[in-house]
Amino acid sequence: MEEQKPFSDLRAGFTLGRWKVLPNQNQIEDATGIVPLEPKVMAVLLLLAENQGEVVSRQTLIETAWAGTVVGDEVLSRSISILRGQLGDDRRNPTFITTVPKVGYRLIETAVPLVKTDETPQPVP
Repeated sequence: MEEQKPFSDLRAGFTLGRWKVLPNQNQIEDATGIVPLEPKVMAVLLLLAENQGEVVSRQTLIETAWAGTVVGDEVLSRSISILRGQLGDDRRNPTFITTVPKVGYRLIETAVPLVKTDETPQPVP
């Protein structure tokens, strides 16, 4: 049986610090405005959010975001760089995404779903 995550599908949207992330619209927004993201960049952010707190390997990120397409590590590095730039994150002192050298990346800010599911068990009549 697949383990259920304690939050709803983040594809419906989530907050990440001061950012509101809208995966279905490929954009993030804060008080200063809306920032569009390339679909693959959003796919990387969503995968990190779905696995928040865990290291996601470079291979997993590439295989998932670029499924069926042969790409090199540089496209992932570029996507992470774009994410950091758009989120205002500092690679040397990160608040959103940290690099685990030679392994992958980990989202260190908590992704909070915009729509929460009711995880409370319902009594059986």
